[in-house]
Amino acid sequence: MSKICIQGNNLTKDFGKGKGVFDLDIDVKEGQVLGFLGPNGAGKTTTILMLLGLVYPDNGSIKLFDRELTPQNRHTFMDDIGIMFGDPAYPKGLRVIDIFKQRASLTNQSSFEKLLEIANDIDLDIHKKFSKLSLGNKKKVSLCIAFSNKPKILILD
Repeated sequence: MSKICIQGNNLTKDFGKGKGVFDLDIDVKEGQVLGFLGPNGAGKTTTILMLLGLVYPDNGSIKLFDRELTPQNRHTFMDDIGIMFGDPAYPKGLRVIDIFKQRASLTNQSSFEKLLEIANDIDLDIHKKFSKLSLGNKKKVSLCIAFSNKPKILILD
């Protein structure tokens, strides 16, 4: 039987006027793939941000790997989660290699070598400025970052 990696119970984030996420229950088991489908404003990204501990629900609880996610412990999960945001933003003027160095400093130094390895495998020029990359190459940067720490959970927004 597979372990539950992500569990959300009664998740609610109310932005007013009927906008937000309301009473969502979610269980994702090890090895399972889950997708969110819905129109803009349906709460897909808000749900993902709650599951990452970047936004906290007004009501409900989240467990990752059978441990409660709280503002105090969210950092303990970051090495186990890979995230690819739909529209990443980085400070103007940064080259890809600068972004990789920043990312590695937040996790562990071995992730820098992994980032370089992945970038090489997918033919990504790490010396170009992020702002000058095509949309496809910007997505490659995000994928490198998402996979660099060999995550137990991979979230693609």
